[in-house]
Amino acid sequence: MGCERGGNYKKKNYSDGSYSMKVKCPFMLRSVPSGSSLKVKVRCGFHNHILVKDLYGHGVLGRLKENERQFVNDMIKYNMVPRYIIAALKYRDPKNLTSVIQVYIARYTYKTNKRVKLLIMFHLVLIFDCTYKTNRYLLPLLDIVGVTSTKLTFSVGFSYMEHKRKRNFTWALDKLKTLFAFECCYIDEIIDVDKYGNCGLCAIVALLGWGKEAWLLVRM
Repeated sequence: MGCERGGNYKKKNYSDGSYSMKVKCPFMLRSVPSGSSLKVKVRCGFHNHILVKDLYGHGVLGRLKENERQFVNDMIKYNMVPRYIIAALKYRDPKNLTSVIQVYIARYTYKTNKRVKLLIMFHLVLIFDCTYKTNRYLLPLLDIVGVTSTKLTFSVGFSYMEHKRKRNFTWALDKLKTLFAFECCYIDEIIDVDKYGNCGLCAIVALLGWGKEAWLLVRM
């Protein structure tokens, strides 16, 4: 067993914002069998870095327990912001070491799972919209939106694409297909709203089973 900061340093990757905390720490323990138990020997008891005073925000010790995760999910359901969720966790357990970053990760996981459940329930009509050169990467942004039975829209996902070509859209549809829990190997009809204008919007409304007056809602 060694220190978590043992190993070679990895240079910072400015493209994705990642970096390494490895500083070749020599601290090392070794466990050997001793009868019916284990005997721990210290091979190197020194650290070449400053030891932290507390373990707040530690990746392992700060992980949410099952009851804490359920509590966080309940608070996310009622749109509580992460700083209030952290305060509530500290109030319940003063020794809790969860950081706000881990709450953000838990919120992302919860919303992703919710999004997939909505997609499986309301998968009959999906709306695709692609915008161009409106983001920092100057890439086509494909946005996929679903519609519930109560006329509420929800985000299924988005994708940056290299070009506006058939193979790029095919790739996005193949990735979308992997979200379904059942086999979905065909598409009944694709309506080009840009080509047909309001008629395309009215066709989407008809597929949803709504009245013609609801096309403005789809357009929004």
